[in-house]
Amino acid sequence: MTTMTEGLGIEPEPAPAIADDLAVRVRALRRARRDAQIRASRVRRVLLAPTAAPDPYANPRGRPRRHGRA
Repeated sequence: MTTMTEGLGIEPEPAPAIADDLAVRVRALRRARRDAQIRASRVRRVLLAPTAAPDPYANPRGRPRRHGRA
């Protein structure tokens, strides 16, 4: 007995093992893409984060002053 798809050159449904392997690969690729997007957004957030303004009361760099003492 022949099936309706044999003469048309259409492949039958994949075997369950092949379908399971394909599902595992699709999930792994989606997870990898999601992880890459998360990493990229974190990098962007760090690179675009505003930097702190310099402290106006910080000690100036250079030679320390002795204020007239010997």
